[in-house]
Amino acid sequence: MLLWASFINLDQYNQYEAAGMNGWIDRAAALEALKVRPQTLYAYVSRGLLRSEAIDGQRQRRYRADDVARLTRCIDAVVAHLGA
Repeated sequence: MLLWASFINLDQYNQYEAAGMNGWIDRAAALEALKVRPQTLYAYVSRGLLRSEAIDGQRQRRYRADDVARLTRCIDAVVAHLGA
């Protein structure tokens, strides 16, 4: 008997947009996803690896979820390659 199953390609699924965040995440979520310190997050933005924008009326920034996801995949690939 053949059973059919539905699969979701998680590489194409943006969990942040599904949560209604319109492709942007806050600083805490970016830090957690990337597993870096705030200084490193700032360096990624200043080097053009991540896009960010100021949140109106606040002294905070938000970050593009797709940039964070892409950079996370890159970091994971490098770590896997180095065998760490």
